[in-house]
Amino acid sequence: MLALFNSLFINIAKTEAMLFGTPQKLVKINQFSVTINGSATKGVTEFKYLAVIFNEHISWNEHIKAIVSKAGRRVGMLGLARRYITLHSANANCISMIRTILEYCAGAWACCREENSGTLQALQKRVGRIVIKTASSDTAMEALKWACLRTKRNEHMLKLVRKCIDGRCPQYFNNYFVFNKYVCTCSTWQSNLLHLLAIRTETARRSF
Repeated sequence: MLALFNSLFINIAKTEAMLFGTPQKLVKINQFSVTINGSATKGVTEFKYLAVIFNEHISWNEHIKAIVSKAGRRVGMLGLARRYITLHSANANCISMIRTILEYCAGAWACCREENSGTLQALQKRVGRIVIKTASSDTAMEALKWACLRTKRNEHMLKLVRKCIDGRCPQYFNNYFVFNKYVCTCSTWQSNLLHLLAIRTETARRSF
């Protein structure tokens, strides 16, 4: 077995390899494999890591389907129990049992597509209607004062950016962000803003 720098060993039988890229790029690759100590790892197009599902296109479609399915089962249980519990209990159960699923590791997949974002928001509105016992999503959201899930994902992303800047993330994130004042010597009102690279593709626009 191959020993890592932390004295752990790679179990080839449990190791999988995945190549990330756009559909246009991946279709041009006929064969892809990773060999470790003469043994080929299993190639996959989808992988679950710490409850987050990655696929080769990083579209997040499968991850969203998984969390909607998991959260949906709990929504069903909440619907059955709602008549027997108070509004306060229903709201508390929703936050602890459902929203934790919908927001788990949201900083990583906050760049999900519009249709995925809409699916998640529709599920939150459904939960709100159950909690308030109303047929109107607007009435439920106004009464509960719940933030839009997109807003919550942006908050998670901003916290991750803050951690990167403060050096509280893994080492490979230490120099991920720099300020304009370190790129350009001219002092302007933008000097204390983050220096962001120019975006040329849709994939880059949706990336962290």
